[in-house]
Amino acid sequence: MAETHGLSDNHPLLAASTYDIVKMHGALGRLARREEIAAVTAVLVSDDASCITGRTIGADGGFF
Repeated sequence: MAETHGLSDNHPLLAASTYDIVKMHGALGRLARREEIAAVTAVLVSDDASCITGRTIGADGGFF
């Protein structure tokens, strides 16, 4: 088994305990994937979002 140095296998930049907290308390039970963040960004920079102004769009899976 590979040494993880206390990091999560599921998200290599988070400590395993931090990832466990997200799994327990987040609405989706996981962090957003890169593709999901990219999809939100793509919509916000497109003409389809031309009437969205002054808003915070949370792509956090319901955690924050």
